[in-house]
Amino acid sequence: MPTVLVVDDEPAIRRALHRLLAVKGYDVLEAGSAAEGVAAVLKGGVDAVLCDVTMPGGSGFKFYDQVVSQVPELARRVVFLTADAKEPEVQQACELRSAPLLSKLFELELAIDAIRVALILK
Repeated sequence: MPTVLVVDDEPAIRRALHRLLAVKGYDVLEAGSAAEGVAAVLKGGVDAVLCDVTMPGGSGFKFYDQVVSQVPELARRVVFLTADAKEPEVQQACELRSAPLLSKLFELELAIDAIRVALILK
């Protein structure tokens, strides 16, 4: 069973994604900050990540760069989430990292589909 890490500073979003992913058969880990997310990845066993872009104490892009420098196989298995998905600088940062981007106004099923694609790229 694949393990998905949800990195988001908003507890309600983490809980909603956790419930949805668990119902779909994924093991789910949660992190409330980029630093917690990096620590979780470095413990091992993370197969894919849903990561907020904007968090206090470190952006999702900083998280991505730190993780990928140490666990390069996750490079194509991080999906970003943000309320600012239409901002050009956010889109460019995702394109630079070849990472999918979902608006936080997404339907939860889109998150599941994004994780499935990320795992196929594994």
